[in-house]
Amino acid sequence: MGIFDFLFGKEPEAHELKGDESSRAGAFGDALMEYQKAIYRIDTRFPEKSHLRGRLEEKLAQASNGLAASHMENAIAMENAGELADARELYELALDLAKDTALAREIERRMEGPAVEPGGFDKAPVSGGSFSGGAAAETGDADYDDEYDDEYTEEDEQYDLEVFDILINALPDDLQDAYRGYGASFVAG
Repeated sequence: MGIFDFLFGKEPEAHELKGDESSRAGAFGDALMEYQKAIYRIDTRFPEKSHLRGRLEEKLAQASNGLAASHMENAIAMENAGELADARELYELALDLAKDTALAREIERRMEGPAVEPGGFDKAPVSGGSFSGGAAAETGDADYDDEYDDEYTEEDEQYDLEVFDILINALPDDLQDAYRGYGASFVAG
C-alpha cells in the first residue's frame, strides 16, 4: 500500500477487484462489503468515477443474491435437521438479501413448506423436515424446540443490538446505514 492509499484510501477499482476475487471464491459476504466500499469511495472521494456505479451496483446485487442462496441452502439443511428456529432466521436473512425476484419467491415458498398452513413455519416439523401446523406443536412433541424460543429475551436482543452497533461504528456512515437496513435477523446473526 502506497502512502497515498494510506492517506486517501483505495480507489473504487481496487475494491471492485477484491470483490470480484471474493465472488469467484464464493465468499459473497466479503464481495458484498468490497462492492459497498467501492460505491462509497465513488460517492465520497471519486465522483468523477460515477460511471462505474452501475456496474458495481449490478455486482453488488449478484453478490447479495449469492449470499442469499447460500443462506437458503443452509436453512434447508437446518430445516431437514429439525432446527426450525435457526432455519427460520436463515430464511429471513436470505429473503432480506435477495435482490432477484425469482430467488425471493423461492425462499418464500420454502418458508411456507409444501403443505403448510399460513404461519406454519413456527410449528413443529413432520417427517422430511417440512413445516406443519397441528397437534405436534400443541402437544409438546419432542421435535418442537419450545425452549429455544423462550430463552431469547429482550435483554438478549438489546445485547445483540449493542454488539452490532459496536461492530459497525468503525464503518463509514453509508455502510452503517446499509447494514442496519438488512433487518433484525442480520443484526442477531
